[in-house]
Amino acid sequence: MFSQVSADLPPDPTDKEDMIHAALFSEQPEEALRHALQLDSWLSAHLADFMDTMRLIESDVDTE
Repeated sequence: MFSQVSADLPPDPTDKEDMIHAALFSEQPEEALRHALQLDSWLSAHLADFMDTMRLIESDVDTE
């Protein structure tokens, strides 16, 4: 469904919020985090926390 909508109305590449939403709807969480980081570092940190809990992203933390 998103591909149909984005074909008719593509996201604005100059609008970071638009790109975050497009990446999330396209099931590209890492890409969404990259755009979120460009918009606000706290936003990307909190999104990463949620995505990690939901197991949408890999989190390799070196505990040493």
